[in-house]
Amino acid sequence: MFRCNLFRFYFPLFLFSLALISCNNQLPESSGKITEIQIITDETVTGSQQEIIDSVISSVSLEGLNEPFFESVTFIKQNFDKTPSGKNLLIFLRTSSGLMAQRFKNIFSNEVISGAETGSEPVIIRKDNLFYNGQTVWFMIYGREFNLDTFLTASSGTLIQKMKDDCLNISRSSKIPEKYEKEISDSIKLVRAVDIRVPVGFEPVLPLNHKGWSLMRRGAGTKTEEWILIAEIPDTGSLSDTSQMRNIRDAVIRKAIVYRDGSMMESGRLFMDSTLTNSFRGDWTTSPYPMAGVFTGRILKQGTKTFYIEAGIYSPGRPKTLNLLRLENMIRSVR
Repeated sequence: MFRCNLFRFYFPLFLFSLALISCNNQLPESSGKITEIQIITDETVTGSQQEIIDSVISSVSLEGLNEPFFESVTFIKQNFDKTPSGKNLLIFLRTSSGLMAQRFKNIFSNEVISGAETGSEPVIIRKDNLFYNGQTVWFMIYGREFNLDTFLTASSGTLIQKMKDDCLNISRSSKIPEKYEKEISDSIKLVRAVDIRVPVGFEPVLPLNHKGWSLMRRGAGTKTEEWILIAEIPDTGSLSDTSQMRNIRDAVIRKAIVYRDGSMMESGRLFMDSTLTNSFRGDWTTSPYPMAGVFTGRILKQGTKTFYIEAGIYSPGRPKTLNLLRLENMIRSVR
């Protein structure tokens, strides 16, 4: 089996980084999406506590958006035959529970179990590729006297935020798909001097050199429509104020995206991403005809020129976070 032999503390959750040694390196592949989460709870977790967990998870979103980051939350029955294979697995274990004794106790050292039993905080352990390749497992271990209700209400959001941030880092480290619209991408590089790999399925709305911007669209007339916009704009300097960025976006979008009924798009919430200069994401609405969606973008300086680059999504009633992250990765790779 596995033994825990290395850990570190991270205040305030006392996050343990677990070094586990597997006897079998031929792990099966994980399944599903990084925006899905599976949860195993032992027999001591009540239905009302599961509802709190579900509610907290639903309240965590990607900065700038107003939808849950985890679009699917699945609670696994305690008598499961096979360990779930999803990308994210969260396991709640009381040290005295039957599930701990029957399925998981041999994974941990006595030191870890003793620390969870006597500590005032739960032990949080994160491990990649434990049961499946590409899966991240989070164990939450706590003693028999631990007040789970208090933790779930006051502190579990911090854990779910940590899981969300971890998924975001995994998404950003993912490779850009090798297949892309090469002819369109080469044309944009020739016309705009912007090196971008346009994802498969996007098509120009107008000639790529039209009026100082290039607009491409995918899924027109379907339940999910997406666009990519590259527009040359005056030099903006370094931006940190969201209202300034919102004004720039609205001015560019209203020229490039025109609705036949006269409706106009406006930016709603907007988040400036500090991990990449002049990058942002947020949501949008239109009026008077009501539509809504999300966008992500950045301001890119190429020599003496400055470009506004954006990808947007219209997909009413459907989760958009994962698609937005994929488009965001594409935009972050633009040179």
